[in-house]
Amino acid sequence: MNVFTLKMSLLTALVLKEHAGPVKKKLLELGVVDFRELEGLTGDDVVRAGTDETLEQVGSILQQVESLFHQVHETLPLLTQEDIGADTEIDLHASERLLDEIFRSLATLREKQKQVTGLLSRYRELYGYLKSNRSDFLDVHIGSFNEGQAERLSGRLIAHSAMLVSPENSSAFIVLSLTRERQNVEPVLSSFGWSEDMTILPSEAGEMCLQELERRISTVEDEKAKLLDSITKVIRDRMEGLESLYRQGRVRQLLGYISGHFSSTRNTTIFSGWIPSADTELFETALQDVTGGVCVIEYTEEKEVDRSKVPVALDDTPFLRPFEKLVMNYSTPQYGSVNPTLFVAVSYLTMFGLMFADAGQGLVIFLLGLIGSRIKKENSILQLMMYLGAASIVSGVLFGSYFGFPLFPPLWFDYHGAVFPHSSDVLYDVYSILGITLKFGIVVIFTGLFINWVNLIRRREWIHLVFEKNGILGAFLFAIGIYLSFGFVSSGYTSFPSSNLIVVSIALAVAALFFRVPLEHFLTHKRGGFLLDSFMEWIVIILEIFSGYLSNTLSFMRVAGLGIAHVSLMAAFGEIASLSPNTAGYVLILILGNTLVIALEGLSAAIQSLRLNYYEFFTKFFLGDGTPYSPITRNTRSSGRRI
Repeated sequence: MNVFTLKMSLLTALVLKEHAGPVKKKLLELGVVDFRELEGLTGDDVVRAGTDETLEQVGSILQQVESLFHQVHETLPLLTQEDIGADTEIDLHASERLLDEIFRSLATLREKQKQVTGLLSRYRELYGYLKSNRSDFLDVHIGSFNEGQAERLSGRLIAHSAMLVSPENSSAFIVLSLTRERQNVEPVLSSFGWSEDMTILPSEAGEMCLQELERRISTVEDEKAKLLDSITKVIRDRMEGLESLYRQGRVRQLLGYISGHFSSTRNTTIFSGWIPSADTELFETALQDVTGGVCVIEYTEEKEVDRSKVPVALDDTPFLRPFEKLVMNYSTPQYGSVNPTLFVAVSYLTMFGLMFADAGQGLVIFLLGLIGSRIKKENSILQLMMYLGAASIVSGVLFGSYFGFPLFPPLWFDYHGAVFPHSSDVLYDVYSILGITLKFGIVVIFTGLFINWVNLIRRREWIHLVFEKNGILGAFLFAIGIYLSFGFVSSGYTSFPSSNLIVVSIALAVAALFFRVPLEHFLTHKRGGFLLDSFMEWIVIILEIFSGYLSNTLSFMRVAGLGIAHVSLMAAFGEIASLSPNTAGYVLILILGNTLVIALEGLSAAIQSLRLNYYEFFTKFFLGDGTPYSPITRNTRSSGRRI
């Protein structure tokens, strides 16, 4: 794994215009060029790539195809190298005809589906009120009307959320409607010559309506399911053509993106972009092969370009991909800085293990991640779950915790015994746990400071290296503070270590911080105002050092807090389970307790581990002002980012 962000090179290539098409395909196959606009390219013969009008049509076609795939819950096909090498010409008119035909068929079915859904909604509303005996929301009419008009009356009533029921062995009819529709229903009944006839008891009428509603709801649900099947069949019957259309259109779209970064003269084409320096040989070989050696490639080293303009790429290590996503989710590191992914992996897993130390529950999390990753390939969250589960298993074995019980002797110390002392000879207690997590926090903070110093040395920012809060002087004061704190604890919280050397060291370090601004003014030849600036910044940086490092360190106590809470919760569920009168109840309570702890506390531990990395570790060194490296590849999204 590369300790730093990958070294990048800015290439500028010139090829013959007749080779432009094959070159674009080769660039898409390679997928390593993060294209940049050409600067300083002038001349009457130079033509910059214009907007390809067909790209908008292709984009519209792709959106429609994607919507059809989503409707049948199909994953969009990933492009292969064969797709890129195939004929990329797409027949726009034929494609639009195919889509129009599909959407016309779907429109008819969608309209029927809309009608059926509305009818089902009305039936369910009537059923809900009737089933719950909420008669104040319903009107029930029992009577008769003009003979032979039942079908017409039923159709008219449905439009007003009402229903006509014809009981067997009775000449009377029942009309069930909503009270709010009374002013619409009663005129309809009058127009059909309705006359009330209480030959059926209201209670019997209600039961008949319930049975009829159940029958109708079942019938309409079946009809709705058939319509959905018909919609799915319309799309799936054309899936082969849609997949082919998507592949052609996607390649055409990606080649269009690449074309947008090309400029040309009468006989040549020129383009520019960033690639990892390690890929320059691969790029040169591929370009020479496709152009027959007739090309010119020029590289500009990243040292000759403003650092902020160089895209940032991290070494792709499959094992560390979930943690790389955590880093990039925070922000993109500065180019040339330390790649923090490995450090994040170690600190994140260690903190999670300390907060969620249970081998049994860790095994459950690991298996959930493993099974999920087999179903859904290359899912970073599921992969992260496997790692977190493994961390819990290791820490659970160290602390002797298995589904909340100390089933086996711990390899390190008894966490349960530390939280709930069962004898006076327990080597560790709650304060010991707090001490372990604070020491771990100190290691994390100093690791962040060391990374910051490496980054500053690489950027040759010597003043910041020495005089910043996260520089050498700030770390020196932090180290003295740690020494004093541990001395105070070891004395039984009675006194601090007393030494003239400590007092002199603190005084010299604090005084030296005052000279940061004067040095900057001197080196930049800036005149005036530095005394006031020096004093104000001196006060601010001293406050940040003495308060900031204290809060940063104490923040790691949450690791111990969640670990103690985990043991306490499981002990509480164990006590509740012991009150059960039978074995089945005992086991059920333990299963529910473990499930709740895994779901809620596991999520809490994962979030707190992330928070400590972001706000206590990253703040020591991370400058999130980098530009992500985004080459156009066959897996590039419409936004230009890779999948």
